Amino acid sequence: MTRSVLRRLHRWIGLTLALPLIVQAATGLIMAADPFVAFIQGVPSANGLLIEPDNVSGVDVATILTTAQAGVSSDLVPIRWRVEPDSIVAVDFAVPGHQQAVAEVGVDALFTKVAWVRRNPDGFYHWVHSVHETLLMGQQGRRLIGTIGIGLFLLGLSGIPLWWPRRGRWRAGLTVSRDATGWGFQRALHGAAGIWIVALLLVQSISGIAMAFPQTARAIAGFPATAPRGGHSAREATIDPIHAIAAGVASAQAAMPGATLLDLRLPAVPGRPMMAVLLPAGHWQGSPPAIVTMDPATARVLSVQNPETNSLGVSVLNWLRAWHEGAAAGPVGRLLLCLFALALPLLPLTGTAMWILRWRRRRHASAAAGVAGVRVGE
Repeated sequence: MTRSVLRRLHRWIGLTLALPLIVQAATGLIMAADPFVAFIQGVPSANGLLIEPDNVSGVDVATILTTAQAGVSSDLVPIRWRVEPDSIVAVDFAVPGHQQAVAEVGVDALFTKVAWVRRNPDGFYHWVHSVHETLLMGQQGRRLIGTIGIGLFLLGLSGIPLWWPRRGRWRAGLTVSRDATGWGFQRALHGAAGIWIVALLLVQSISGIAMAFPQTARAIAGFPATAPRGGHSAREATIDPIHAIAAGVASAQAAMPGATLLDLRLPAVPGRPMMAVLLPAGHWQGSPPAIVTMDPATARVLSVQNPETNSLGVSVLNWLRAWHEGAAAGPVGRLLLCLFALALPLLPLTGTAMWILRWRRRRHASAAAGVAGVRVGE
């Protein structure tokens, strides 16, 4: 492939994806910054923990749930148990039969008292996440996001040889000259910004593609075709949420001795399993966690996905997700992701500016040539 063909391909893919990339960068920045904002506010983040929480494995789960229930309307039921720093347990409540939390209660696990109550928690975050993941278009939008990810990957790969400076010009390729103006300034900024973030851009695009096409990614990684189902249908067993969560916490901790329980959720759909997320001993916050699925009616363990025993394919897929969310490298990784999201719009903005300036220059040249032709004819 000649350089001119590669440049043309890079240009038109970039122009086509300019607006979607700006949307992805803006929504990605909001999600990446959420753990920092939540940490400052002292409330749970919808995008994971910034630091490792305390291990509250010895607390009376039923008592904490009952305490949390006293902080909300009695017609609401608990659907989620999360452990936060400073020995706080956050319990999400929903209307029976629904899975969208309408209230969240933080309980001090040491003193068994309500620390705070939030109404309609994380509503804005969930909307932003839906825009980022599906463009509010459901499964069709998820596939479109995956296609955009493929385009982003091609932009990153093609941009490297197009940027590659001549011998002795490496510094110029990594910086923007103070004297640069017009098209030259846009070109220098486009190249410098692109090469500084290209590694993370490629990782984000690959991980985004895997998340947009989960069934294909899971098949390649060696996951089961479908998640394990619970042992009882909705007709066979009536689940008491407080009992189910309390039994699930005990069962998950027994399945992963020494691990810190981070999160436990009741199933959103009848017949699906209850899921617990645990951080194995010796692992840092943000690394791929252990996943334990259980029958919500009996708390019987259905499967254990341990990062220490996972297959290579499963481990790669889990690490890709962790890197995509910025959690893999802890707070530093999340901060880098925020900076990446701030820098990413520079690429479509400068690329579009270069195209507009190029188009204007050609139009002026054509107009000048037309005027010259008329004069010669005269």
